[in-house]
Amino acid sequence: MTEKISFYIQAKQALGLGHLHRSIDLIRKFANSGYTIDIFGEFDETAIEILCRNNFDRLLAEPSAGVLIIDAVSIKIDFKKKLLRYKKRFLISPVFDDPKLATHIFSRSKYVEGKKINHLNQNIIYDPSFSFSSINGLEPRDNVNNQNIIVGICISASADYFNVEDLLSTCINSSNVESVKISGSKEFTRRLINGKRVISKEFVNNVWDYFSNIDLFISGDGLMIFESMAQAIPTISLYRKDSWNKNKFFYEEEWCFSSDISEFTCKKVQSILSNVKILKKNREKLYEANFGAKENALFNSLNKNYIN
Repeated sequence: MTEKISFYIQAKQALGLGHLHRSIDLIRKFANSGYTIDIFGEFDETAIEILCRNNFDRLLAEPSAGVLIIDAVSIKIDFKKKLLRYKKRFLISPVFDDPKLATHIFSRSKYVEGKKINHLNQNIIYDPSFSFSSINGLEPRDNVNNQNIIVGICISASADYFNVEDLLSTCINSSNVESVKISGSKEFTRRLINGKRVISKEFVNNVWDYFSNIDLFISGDGLMIFESMAQAIPTISLYRKDSWNKNKFFYEEEWCFSSDISEFTCKKVQSILSNVKILKKNREKLYEANFGAKENALFNSLNKNYIN
């Protein structure tokens, strides 16, 4: 049995912290299964705070050898040679600038196969269920309304390329929206706009406690859309054009609504918010799918088939 697993993680607010949260869930599962874990990578202050809060700062180390799990968009040049010491290099991030570095790619999208990036002895393992690796015990909610709804917005890294005020205006101008809660804005505020309550907060320790009463969730194209779907909450993903493929399966199967963030139009989002029938149908579809049961798909695939 392989006794140690290393994680290379890239986690910055500018990129979003999905890589870190996904890896933290995997680290817990591997540690509980008896593995020794070490962590290194590229972190900003917020990421370090999260590691400390989870008591994972004690796992920070230098690269060694054995099995490596990569959850990053890119890797600094000075690290790449060190990473070649690892006989098994598992890529779990859906976007990465040097996929040939990996010996195995665990992908939630088949577009990886279509790009023909694999080289000799490289394995590509495809399963849409890998998307739910960060849900951490989230289950379908019993009470989600499709009329007079409360909208939750989490912009995360999207703040750098999207004006949340445009989205907020779209929401409060929908007759079917009762109120809006925002995470990721610059400051904490409570205000009334057009008679509708708007609560915004820059950072929350537990995002799903903060969004405990929402009926619809709007986010970018990262892991939070799957955390929302696992709770059977209708979800709108505002995706970047070059990121369509990583969530293609879920967009095309209409598990969540999607809109190109570079061509954001109020009309499309408002049509979703105001359509009681389509919200109800999507809610029922998500509830029956029970995506909360998919939490261990990535861990099980790694652990049972490829680690040892």
